Amino acid sequence: MAIARELQALCPNTVTIAPWVSADSYSKSTYGTAVSHTCLLVRSPKMVRTVTGQEKVSMAQVYLTSAPGTSVKDRVTLPDGTTPVIMHVDTYPNDTELSYFEVIYL
Repeated sequence: MAIARELQALCPNTVTIAPWVSADSYSKSTYGTAVSHTCLLVRSPKMVRTVTGQEKVSMAQVYLTSAPGTSVKDRVTLPDGTTPVIMHVDTYPNDTELSYFEVIYL
């Protein structure tokens, strides 16, 4: 996986992703243990389609060099400490793996 090492050299940022576990009767979400991921954080407007089919403007994108299986219910914490809502997640495959890297739209 030489390309993964080359991509990591282009990723100066770190985000933490906490997996969604459950929601209580008041719809308050519970998250699992957060894991840090090296990434490239790009703050640029981009039109995306949400899970509900709405078109919205993503103001930041997180490019991960791995594919941890992030979902829109998970919580991502950016380097500045903010936790924006995840609008959409794209996963890209390669020849040998089911998922190679992810792009998270915030």
